[in-house]
Amino acid sequence: MERIVIAMCTLGRPQMLRAALASLVRQEVPEGTRIHLLVVENAPELSIAPILAGFRETSITAETEPRRGIANARNRALDCALGMGADWIAFIDDDEEAAPDWIARLHAGAVARRLDLCGGIVWPKPPGQPLTMTEQMVMSGLRFRGARGHRRHLRRIARGGDARDLYATSNWLCRAEKLRETGLRFNEALGTGGGEDMQFSRDAIAQGWKLGRIADAHVEETIPKARLAPSYIFQRARDAERSHFQVGFIHASRGHHARRTAVYALGKWLRGLLNLAAIPVLGGRGLVEGLSALGAGLGRIEGFLGRKSERYLRVDGN
Repeated sequence: MERIVIAMCTLGRPQMLRAALASLVRQEVPEGTRIHLLVVENAPELSIAPILAGFRETSITAETEPRRGIANARNRALDCALGMGADWIAFIDDDEEAAPDWIARLHAGAVARRLDLCGGIVWPKPPGQPLTMTEQMVMSGLRFRGARGHRRHLRRIARGGDARDLYATSNWLCRAEKLRETGLRFNEALGTGGGEDMQFSRDAIAQGWKLGRIADAHVEETIPKARLAPSYIFQRARDAERSHFQVGFIHASRGHHARRTAVYALGKWLRGLLNLAAIPVLGGRGLVEGLSALGAGLGRIEGFLGRKSERYLRVDGN
């Protein structure tokens, strides 16, 4: 019987963690498998024991990773899961809730297509609080982006392009055998900046892993009010582009960096301003697309200048 270890890294979000765990204990167990949950708290001491105590009837292991950084925590989870004898290792974020058939569909898709690494779809979900008009616009823009991304994923799956996609650990499943064979891990040098999952996919592709997307494996990400602020949309895009630059352009020459950075930033800023100008027509879509483009343009320049993202130093949600 195969063992699936579903891992989650957490820090300072007890209510979200409780909701995420509640969705995981309701998972349909794929035939011929057993599920074990693993929670890694990115802190020196374990503070989540009272939360886990509410799920006594579920097979859950809790570990700590004292070194701050999402890659450190994820690698701790990989090592623990491998030590448990996992055949498959899944990741989901602590601010997400999985559909009851999530892991069953993810696993079935991976087995049917003989994938070594795969990812599903993440849908944004509003917080359970009243939203201001601006927050409603941002939420609308995020939903539009999610729906557009889903349509793009379906087209890429149909063409086989998903074999070259980069998969986020927010909805992720990996064949443990490949980890044992290759020793591949998340890049801890990225610190608190993020982007470690994107680089993991690049490294997996370079090593000949078979990747793919499972379009019917869904999770929902709760968007805290703090993330519905226009300033957050701008900063998130800036920080993501810093990380993207750090992991995606390490082998190019300085001159190549400069040329591509200038063209990219100017193009993003033009696109951002056009989207913001079109808010009366586009609504929330224009707001989110505009701020994201402006942030990405700035992030590329800051990445070129050596600025690193530290977005995982901040904890949003509760």
